[in-house]
Amino acid sequence: MPRHVPLPVQLGTDPFTIHEGSAAGLSEKRMRGSDLAAPFPAVRMSATIQLDLRTTCRAYSGRLRPGEVFSHVTAARLWGIPVDDEWAESEPLHVSIPAPGRAARGRGVHGHRLARAGRQRVTVAGLPTIDPVSVWLQLAESLSFPGLVAAGDYLVRRPPRSEDPRRPFCDREHLVQRADSTSGRGAASARKAAALVREGSDSPQESRLRLALVGSGLPEPELNPELRSASGRFVARVDMLYRTERVIVEYDGDQHRTDRRQYDRDIRRIDALHDLGWTVIRIRSPQMRHDATEATALVRRALSRHGSIEFPLSAL
Repeated sequence: MPRHVPLPVQLGTDPFTIHEGSAAGLSEKRMRGSDLAAPFPAVRMSATIQLDLRTTCRAYSGRLRPGEVFSHVTAARLWGIPVDDEWAESEPLHVSIPAPGRAARGRGVHGHRLARAGRQRVTVAGLPTIDPVSVWLQLAESLSFPGLVAAGDYLVRRPPRSEDPRRPFCDREHLVQRADSTSGRGAASARKAAALVREGSDSPQESRLRLALVGSGLPEPELNPELRSASGRFVARVDMLYRTERVIVEYDGDQHRTDRRQYDRDIRRIDALHDLGWTVIRIRSPQMRHDATEATALVRRALSRHGSIEFPLSAL
């Protein structure tokens, strides 16, 4: 089997266009070599490179026309905005061009035209996209409603300093204003979702749980407050709190079950909260099925014990 001519160093670690390969001295035959992959027409990359979203976007970036940007769910993933599904190699890249430009077409790409004003062109990891709030408005066309609220919660959350220093991307008032001023597909959903976005939700599942509780008629909880003892000693920061009823609602993700250290910390933390007279309701993913019916019932039952919520005897 004939050996392939080694790739120039600058082409061995990143995707490159046929034009770039030719400029680096590669022949057309070499660029058809079996050790190269062709993620898009006229684009090549070493077959040993592991594809992820950013690599796929870099592979396509050489084909972008003037003014084109990554948009919609592709841009959301680049910004870290949570969406309903995990990324897969088969997912097309979403690319937008300002009107009256012609939307991109071709294998592996879903083209759009940017018809509305107010968007800002920015870059993420060197890739052209649009500002996070504009991306969120685009998501209103495709995300589930709970997913759209969760994405909005992500935009307005102020994370610890150890996380993304760019956040929060906006405050809730700005998100509401942008939603109120938008039009077209998804506009009604964006306005409705923006009204339910809250600052303080730490994860999409917490957002979905809050929506289920409020949607079932329960009061809206405080989000991620700190609890202290009578002496002022910090005890815990909790997901959701019904202060008057002394009920805490916690969403336990998989890390609470699979990480032994996290599990031990959880037990000590919950014991401390119980000692202070708090009722702790722990919700797990199976209880979120069927519109979180079971999770909602557990919280309603806990609140009813304090006499603030009516709870049918038939449901006990």
